[in-house]
Amino acid sequence: IAIATAIQHQIRERRNIAIVFAGLPQMISDLFNDEVITFLRRAKTNILTDIPLDEVRDAFATTFRASGMSITDAQLSTAANVTAGYPYMIQLVGYHIWDAADMRDSDTIIDADVTAGIEEARIDLDNAVCIPELQGLSKNDREYLEAMAASDGPSPTVNVAQRMGKTPNYAATYRKRLLDAFVIRETERGEVDFAVPFLREYLRRNQ
Repeated sequence: IAIATAIQHQIRERRNIAIVFAGLPQMISDLFNDEVITFLRRAKTNILTDIPLDEVRDAFATTFRASGMSITDAQLSTAANVTAGYPYMIQLVGYHIWDAADMRDSDTIIDADVTAGIEEARIDLDNAVCIPELQGLSKNDREYLEAMAASDGPSPTVNVAQRMGKTPNYAATYRKRLLDAFVIRETERGEVDFAVPFLREYLRRNQ
């Protein structure tokens, strides 16, 4: 509210101001629908898509090496691959690998830095993305997601219902709820996948 009030004050004074927010789709939707900060409903939204892994690798290489940090090609590939091209995970992995080396007061990345950085990035992603995404979902919503998590990729909705031990019509209720909440997406007719990167892996680890 304080930020919104400050922005509105600047707008009234005709100041040249722009503001950018980034967040999960449901969180952004809740923000836009807030009854107090209604001016945000005029904001333009853009969906961030996954970044190609070769571009992630090149970005890591440029950032580390241009700053005087030594990192091998193999380490760069490991770091890039684990991000799956997800923008926030790219940020987390890069930061934590750098931090691991910095804590050793070293300008050379070692394999242990990469391993530790990836682990810390996963913890941060769970806390900032996966856990908040699951908050507020019903037991049956989560059961639907856990049934989806059994697949390595998109899941036929018929298979999801079978894993739940429910009829397709029964499961469809929770499918719609999760679609409306932007937790899952329809990849093609009768098939769904996770809309939130790494949520499948989180559910598998915490079932």
